[in-house]
Amino acid sequence: LAENDFRITYRDLLAAVDRIARDLQNHGVEPTNRVAILADDSIDYILANLAILSISAVAVPVSTSLSAEEAAQIISQMAVDFVLSDRSMPDPCTPLCPGAFVSHKLLISHRHPATPMPASYYSMNPAFIRFSSGTTGASKGGPAFP
Repeated sequence: LAENDFRITYRDLLAAVDRIARDLQNHGVEPTNRVAILADDSIDYILANLAILSISAVAVPVSTSLSAEEAAQIISQMAVDFVLSDRSMPDPCTPLCPGAFVSHKLLISHRHPATPMPASYYSMNPAFIRFSSGTTGASKGGPAFP
């Protein structure tokens, strides 16, 4: 993989993913937890996604082009358990795996969703959830989770 003039070998990529995955687990991330990623596209974004997937957690991308209010609404609607962000957040957060990322410092924040997920969520063994509503905010279909 390459980003600007930086290149990372697959060996280094896999080692970084393992380090990040262990740190995610140390922060309490467990299988089926939804982890929102609010970060610019980069090698670090890929590392975070692969680490999330490697521990059977669920990656929930949140676009950095959204306003803070829109991002907060998606994070709430998707009932995420954790947020990874390359920008400051209103929730208490700590740096995730310092030194493992290439060019960004990702912060992790633990959230406590108000609504539990239905049993059908766990039986799907989800890996990736993409919020797909447009400007209306109305659901575009697919399984609806409160």
